Amino acid sequence: MRRFFCAIVCMALLCFLAPDVRANSILMNVGSPTITGSGPFTWSYDVTVTSNSFVSLGDFFVIVDFSGYVPLSEFAPAGWTASTAPVVGVPDLGNPGNFEIFGTSSAVSVPDNAGIPDLVFTYTGSGAFTGSAGPFGAKSVYDRKGSGNLMAKDHSASDPLVRVVNSDVASVPVAPLPSTAGLGLLLLGGLGGVGGIRRLNSRRTLA
Repeated sequence: MRRFFCAIVCMALLCFLAPDVRANSILMNVGSPTITGSGPFTWSYDVTVTSNSFVSLGDFFVIVDFSGYVPLSEFAPAGWTASTAPVVGVPDLGNPGNFEIFGTSSAVSVPDNAGIPDLVFTYTGSGAFTGSAGPFGAKSVYDRKGSGNLMAKDHSASDPLVRVVNSDVASVPVAPLPSTAGLGLLLLGGLGGVGGIRRLNSRRTLA
């Protein structure tokens, strides 16, 4: 019994002292994205693969829920392939509406709407890569920014056999808010309808 207890304590200490493989390894650059054009709009992102990790063949990152996506407009620099997917990962059963990807000993989970395409950028270059890369992106019919997510999977620089996953905040296109003029007309129309009903009820009462 004492040996079993010691083994449990040792395992707990190892887990506590082990390096975190859910590191910030692929991050969105400050000031990214840039938005150009007069519609459809080109959204261009730059990312950095940090020094504590590297990408090799098959590693990837995802910009989740890119609203207003224009088909076949995605792009990536040399050594990367751009594609789209309804969702990336598997359903997170503990968080309905979230999807998660797995590293060697951890996972990241973010909300992902299957009705809005994800942009997927996969490393296809030769050898390992660390540093800044870009531009990545696609066209959208929207130019309004909203708060979204990036998910990524690569390798730990300290142990190339360890797969690292991480998430980061990313600006994504979202539909514009309804105009105040449109809301005003809608409100006036609703009030007009209510007034008509009241007048009709009054006539019926008098009759």
